[in-house]
Amino acid sequence: TGLYLSGHPMDELAPLAKRVGAVPIADIYNAQESGSSELSDGEYVTLCGVVLSVKMKLTKSSTNMAYVTIEDMTGSIELLVFERALTSAGQYISPESPVIVYGRVSMREDEEPKLVCDEAYPLTEESAEEYIRAAGRRRGRQTSRQNDRMMRPVQAQPVQGDHVLY
Repeated sequence: TGLYLSGHPMDELAPLAKRVGAVPIADIYNAQESGSSELSDGEYVTLCGVVLSVKMKLTKSSTNMAYVTIEDMTGSIELLVFERALTSAGQYISPESPVIVYGRVSMREDEEPKLVCDEAYPLTEESAEEYIRAAGRRRGRQTSRQNDRMMRPVQAQPVQGDHVLY
């Protein structure tokens, strides 16, 4: 993590990160070190952080991908962003931009954990609302443990009256 004289850029955005159900990056590292089943290889998670760097690459199949490093207040992690995600969200992934990312944790022995990014949004009020709606739609495609983690942003919203999720 970097050194910030006026506070970490995520300080002001922490409540928004909590609202979308973001997992602290340190939790992924801790799970890998301890072998915890709370977060494991292949698990889908939401992260929020500030983009530190972006390195574009051309894959063997001649498609674009990016190696992106993001940082929250607990640590940093590398994202692998392949062409589909780059096409839909590449404009949000630039240095110093706060982002919401959703993807699959990749934990390999003798390697730092990474996140294979499926989706990215700017970390703003409007995008957080959009992300929360998308989390509800994704729910049917995940395992029950992943559903529990993914529904955190939806469950964190105040509810008035009866609501039914489909």
